[in-house]
Amino acid sequence: MKIVSLKRLAAWIGPHDYSYPIVFSWIFVAHWELARSFVLNTPDIESRFVFIVEAISTIFLISATGTFLLFLFQKFRHNMTISLQRYVAEILCTTLWVSLLTKICNKFLIPWRHRPPYLGVDDRPAFIVARFLASLIFIAATHGLLRSLREKLQEAAQRNETLAKQYTTLIEADEDVRSQASRYLHDRVQSEIMLASSQLRKRFQNTSFENDEVLSEVINQLEKIRSVDLKMVSQILTPNIEAEGVTGAIENLCAQYATRINYECEFNAAVSTLDHEQSLGIFRIIEQAVINSITHGPATKISIKVLGSLEGFTVEVSDNGPGSEDSTPGTGTMVIDAWVSILHGHKEITSDPDEGYTLTVRF
Repeated sequence: MKIVSLKRLAAWIGPHDYSYPIVFSWIFVAHWELARSFVLNTPDIESRFVFIVEAISTIFLISATGTFLLFLFQKFRHNMTISLQRYVAEILCTTLWVSLLTKICNKFLIPWRHRPPYLGVDDRPAFIVARFLASLIFIAATHGLLRSLREKLQEAAQRNETLAKQYTTLIEADEDVRSQASRYLHDRVQSEIMLASSQLRKRFQNTSFENDEVLSEVINQLEKIRSVDLKMVSQILTPNIEAEGVTGAIENLCAQYATRINYECEFNAAVSTLDHEQSLGIFRIIEQAVINSITHGPATKISIKVLGSLEGFTVEVSDNGPGSEDSTPGTGTMVIDAWVSILHGHKEITSDPDEGYTLTVRF
């Protein structure tokens, strides 16, 4: 148990990568506390101001040289794994160097300006050891927090990177499934419907008069499914962004539900500058938002806006559904979040009872 505690203490002490602003501030404040009482006891305001400038200049010189010494120590490690002993030795050498500079200033520089020894005159070994221990503890405490923060930030960055990769994989898999489904509808289902329609036409020629209207209606319905409905579903599964543009793809999406939902679409000229990935991402976000509005609303009116400006693009989908105090979206959340991540955007969902849902994505 004692060995474990000693190891934890040693790990807490160091070694650490020096934060030079913190080290500089520690040396500066420690020396200013020694000089402050001398400076403030100067009766004349003008003399006090001059004294402050002199003291700050002297303390700045000491703090800068001490910090620079640590910088040299760290620079000449040559990326080697530093031991705790060497790390402690670096701080000890810096403490001795700062103490030596302080003594030189007190003995030569400060008397030359006819000032009292405001940096302290106690250079006994016990005082130097106490200064060294205080510096070691201060650096360990502050730099330990910095190291912990860096580790947490690094861990968060790794998690974000992993999540971004998962989102990319999700989108690739989703688009692949949609592509396969579209090809199946076009190649297999459409051909089978065409074959069934052809066979019915042959039978239609051999039927009696009373069955003509029934078979004719069946054949017409099959043709409508083949030429209209399947085509529309295929366009939704794999929209032809290059030919239709994102506006045409969104309008086709709205046409699929036009019998039940009233739509309002607003686009501006900047939409034409979107590349394929951005256009597809906008389409998928709007598609999932529309499905959510219909299935979880239910809504009877949906407003869609895609607007571009100098600041970026804004995608907004709002409905007149019942709304909720809980703004958690429904099905399709993962797809929306994945596309928001790929587009490096920001998502916001607002909802209130009887006010409907509004999804806003900016990128």
